[in-house]
Amino acid sequence: MSQQFSQNSKNSKFEAVLRTVGLNIRKIRHQNGLTQLELAKKAEIALLSLHKIEKGIYGAKLQTLFDIASALNVNLIELLADQNILFLNKEKLSLLLKDEGDNK
Repeated sequence: MSQQFSQNSKNSKFEAVLRTVGLNIRKIRHQNGLTQLELAKKAEIALLSLHKIEKGIYGAKLQTLFDIASALNVNLIELLADQNILFLNKEKLSLLLKDEGDNK
């Protein structure tokens, strides 16, 4: 029973991350005045993939998230962070990804 609870907890955290990433991409895309098609072209990814990522139903590869972040001219942390979710706190992510800026 506790293993099932643990699995459900992992699934809910993963789903929270997917939703957060999708919402953040959509928000930043709108702030930049881009359509999904325009962002997909800039990031060199399939439009359907971007649509699924924004809906939170598809877990993108890290490289894809880097490509999207670059196309939006933001740090990867901006796509992942959610101040309302403790484990997605910007400060914690900054520590984990502090060298990410060198890889852009």
